[in-house]
Amino acid sequence: MRIPSLWVIPALVPVMLTAVPAEPPESGWPHVVLENGGLRLEIALPDGDSGYYRSTRFDWSGVICQATWKGVPIFGEFRLPRDPERPDSIAGTAEEFDHSGPSTFAPEGGEFLKIGVGILRHNSGSPYASDTRYELADGGEWKVTRGTDWVEFRHRAGPVRGVAYELRKRIVLGPEAGAFRIERTLVNTGVRELFTEHYGHNFFRIADDPVGRNYQILMPADCPLERLGGTSSPVRVFRGVCRFLRDLDPAEYFQFSVLHQGGGTFCLSNTKAGLEVEVTSSAPAKRFVVFATDRTLSPELFSEIKLPPGESYSWSTRYLVRNLDRKAP
Repeated sequence: MRIPSLWVIPALVPVMLTAVPAEPPESGWPHVVLENGGLRLEIALPDGDSGYYRSTRFDWSGVICQATWKGVPIFGEFRLPRDPERPDSIAGTAEEFDHSGPSTFAPEGGEFLKIGVGILRHNSGSPYASDTRYELADGGEWKVTRGTDWVEFRHRAGPVRGVAYELRKRIVLGPEAGAFRIERTLVNTGVRELFTEHYGHNFFRIADDPVGRNYQILMPADCPLERLGGTSSPVRVFRGVCRFLRDLDPAEYFQFSVLHQGGGTFCLSNTKAGLEVEVTSSAPAKRFVVFATDRTLSPELFSEIKLPPGESYSWSTRYLVRNLDRKAP
């Protein structure tokens, strides 16, 4: 197995990129902190030995494990206790490519490419499954640079069956209070067309409040789902608003998916905390998914990318945390 190599290059200002915040996580995994006004982002660094996430489902670059707004946490861990080797043991933005299966995956076995992770290997003879931890054959090359209000990741991997890529991801604060952006560019450095699907899982748990009646989602404009509910459903969707009718039980989960070819903005709010998070993607959406357990609530926008050899595609996601006009009593 080839563990990913990492270059950390401070840019513009002399900073220690691996410096820990005032309250380091229990595990001591390498990370950086970006702060501006009341917003604080804790961002994991890719590390095959001691990194926050070392499994094979989610993109290793720019995992925003936690965002806090004036001391209030916005994200939460999907699964406790944490296990960095488990595919779904992650928090925060948690981006993934090829959830349904990479184009280079062959059921009979061999190597395949997972964007943001590297070259993986399997010998199972089974279809691709995102919740399976595959062998990391080659982690590719990583480069990390940082400025005063941003951090950038570059990852190169491949080729596998003629497919190779470079992924560039920059996380930037502001300019307005409570805002940050994830800016991405994917480059096809191989000789075959690169086809992939991308989304951010967004494990929200505002103010550490379990998922339930305090949460509401304003769905993307023109979303075709107008009504959802029933006697056993924990949510009611009506005219683009998804409301939770009760708190979810610890062993319960809920999900719905709707094809959506339109706007890329949704807004999640928690009335108990008096906060909302508006999320806007520049990429045309393919579908909108809501997934929830009692621990985390995940609104997700999926998009597709097709790149001929030598071509690139850039897209971004903006997060804006702000106060609700009215806080629940």
